[in-house]
Amino acid sequence: MKQVVQNYKSGELALLDVPEPACKPGGVLVRTLYSLISTGTELMKVSEASKSLLGKAKARPDQVAKVMQSVATNGLAATYRKVTSKLDSYTPLGYSLCGVVTSVGAGVDDVSAGDLVACAGNEHALHAELNWVPKNLYAKVPTPLDPRHAAFGTVGSIAMQGVRRGEPQLGDVTLVIGLGLIGQLVVQLLVASGAKVIGVDPDPTRCQLAEAMGATVCAAPGSDVVETAVASLTNGFGVDQVYLAAGGNTNQPVELAAKLARDRGTVVDIGKCSLNLPWNAYYEKELDVRFSRSYGPGRYDPSYELEGRDYPIGYVRWTERRNLECFLDLAAHDKIDVEPLITHVAAFDDAVETYRSLNEGELKAVAVLFDYPQPATADTPELSVAADSVEIGGPPEARKDHSLGLAPKESTSDDTLDPELSDPTSSVEIGGPPASPTGLSLGDHPDESAVDGSDDAESSVSSGSGEASGARVDLSHGPETATSATNGKAGGNGAELSAPAGSVEIGGPPAARVGLSLGDQPVRQRKSTLRVGFIGAGNYASSMLLPHLAENEAVDLHRVVTTSALSGANAKRKFGFTDASTDLDDLLDDDSVDAIFVVTRHSTHAELTNRALRAGKAVFVEKPLALTQDELRSVLDTITETGNDRLQVGFNRRFAPLLNEARKRFGRRIGPASVRYLVNAGRLDGNSWYTQDSEGTRFAGEGGHFIDTVSWLLGADPTSVYAAATPNQSDLQTMLRYPDGSTATISYTTNGSSQFQKETIDLTADGKVLRFDDFARAAVFGRKKWASSRLPKGRDKGQAREVQEFVTAVMTGGPMPVPVESLAATTLATLAVETSLAAGAPIRIEAAP
Repeated sequence: MKQVVQNYKSGELALLDVPEPACKPGGVLVRTLYSLISTGTELMKVSEASKSLLGKAKARPDQVAKVMQSVATNGLAATYRKVTSKLDSYTPLGYSLCGVVTSVGAGVDDVSAGDLVACAGNEHALHAELNWVPKNLYAKVPTPLDPRHAAFGTVGSIAMQGVRRGEPQLGDVTLVIGLGLIGQLVVQLLVASGAKVIGVDPDPTRCQLAEAMGATVCAAPGSDVVETAVASLTNGFGVDQVYLAAGGNTNQPVELAAKLARDRGTVVDIGKCSLNLPWNAYYEKELDVRFSRSYGPGRYDPSYELEGRDYPIGYVRWTERRNLECFLDLAAHDKIDVEPLITHVAAFDDAVETYRSLNEGELKAVAVLFDYPQPATADTPELSVAADSVEIGGPPEARKDHSLGLAPKESTSDDTLDPELSDPTSSVEIGGPPASPTGLSLGDHPDESAVDGSDDAESSVSSGSGEASGARVDLSHGPETATSATNGKAGGNGAELSAPAGSVEIGGPPAARVGLSLGDQPVRQRKSTLRVGFIGAGNYASSMLLPHLAENEAVDLHRVVTTSALSGANAKRKFGFTDASTDLDDLLDDDSVDAIFVVTRHSTHAELTNRALRAGKAVFVEKPLALTQDELRSVLDTITETGNDRLQVGFNRRFAPLLNEARKRFGRRIGPASVRYLVNAGRLDGNSWYTQDSEGTRFAGEGGHFIDTVSWLLGADPTSVYAAATPNQSDLQTMLRYPDGSTATISYTTNGSSQFQKETIDLTADGKVLRFDDFARAAVFGRKKWASSRLPKGRDKGQAREVQEFVTAVMTGGPMPVPVESLAATTLATLAVETSLAAGAPIRIEAAP
């Protein structure tokens, strides 16, 4: 399908061929009839992209601050890779459209294929031929409404939310500053609510249009006409509300608002203008300044927008979706008239030229629509109404035929996602058999500088006879693996968690070393070229993994699968994938693919790993491997049943060159060691997907990194875990014990300074100390002192070597870089932290007999 995109680095606009999105649960696929160009928001974005790098920085100081923080945390080189990868990507345009439902996902029962809907969202209502739209971001179009007019639904909701924030009363006198698309709609909504409206805009054509739509009088800013009208209509008191619907860097709108508002009046900011408030003017009148956040409550809330959780109407009367429905209803009953606002209707194939004309000022417009070509099908009925009638929507029966002519597309499954320098990420459906309607919610792996989350461990600790009871979980490779809990005394007042036994040297028991998962996919066969598939192509994958694979001549980047069609298209363009898709099944069913990389949200890792292993692929999955013991058990059972143990988890720190050098300089260890590992994780943004319940705790998502690093340094897997936490578990202290008596304490903190380094390690043993500072400096103190350079080239956290060793192992058929037993033990120890916190006791981790 085709989609309008822009490269933010170069400013290039393109009509790009991208994969069609799949229909995931909780939403619908919509084939676009008309989409609306926001001549304010979108053109501002288009204009920013055409600026120099310095100009972009001046336009977005918030992003500059994030870049500087990333430099402090991750180093200049890693930050540069992330920033350039982010900038040199196609980004979508559009957020308001009307189209026909072609396929309905599981859990949706309020629309059917063929229904006409208006859609919202800058990630879902894009200028694209086909969009997947979640439940709370679409609304059915009332029968009398023209589809072109329904395409105004989102911008109409933005205007409506702004009016609601002003709380106008019958008879109020209001001032609207800025009479572009949003301002024109605000004028009409205020008139419909019984208010008198005065408009301000330097464009006389827009002033005339607003007056035709019901405004009492409109004129240029500073005009005596405006001030006279305000004085006349308010008896000299000033307007009740001022609605700022203007853009630009001038401070004139807020100054004019203070001048013309009454005592204790209200000023509502809907647009994006300078808000350098003149203190005296606002203080003397005690003006109430309010912001209007997009199209209503629910905006920017993933549980509302992506998961479909509505707000109870008794607590939130007007949500995002209810505003959309209200605007469509007003338009359908002629209370709002958007037809005079339509300056131009362009063919979708002319999108790039249309944007150019708008950006360069050749096309003067309030509202511009794209008209999309519709595919002809064998079932498309002939329309027996006049062409001009169809053009504007036509009578109900004509529009119904037009909708039904689009054959419903069979629902398919897909998956994976995507986040910003800090980005977000969205949900996806894992492709699976038709009998599995629920699917999973995925997302691209986040920025390495962030921290992760996971589900609570599902092992239980119960009390009996006044003593802690031990729960033993058998995770052996046996075909009859089961969970059993026994009440009674646990040695050391702990609960036992059993990890699978096997040879660390050879990577697993003999049954797992056969290497044939499905009988026709020789996963241990030596290969001259490694054909790779990727699930997920977010910022972490694009900056930390894919560059190393793209540089390897022995690697064939065959196919990338993402939820966002544009994310896949970006990865294909930048890294040379042969194909980009939203269909996971096609990737897993492709016998030519040797290895799968899973770089998605944590809650999907175990399921995707299972599916890829069962498909006979070698698997590289970003941490964590699993969020619960049941998930871990399912992965180990898959390995046992298929014989495919070709698994690597993205514990990259053990591959870091500087840490390897420090370990080598420390030398052979004789006695037990003491390790202190401080992780200055930092606070999370409240909107981060890490905080979602489905993704579990932060430590369960990221803690495996640090446990794996300590176990690698000590050359063994932990035997017990004891954890304590501050209130709300924001800071964790985790103590690990090892077979030779060594101990390690991992301090995972969120309340430290962002100016301090993220990770520091101290290892003490045999009269020596190893000191490691955040992948930048290291030292070993013994009879002689060794210290690394004080001017590091950059923080190398080991991703390049980690990827290379995985590729080598798969191509040669040799053992994987980290044995499955170690991966399982690290995962169990990570999950045991939650169990220990709940029990208030140590948790023993032992290999199954």
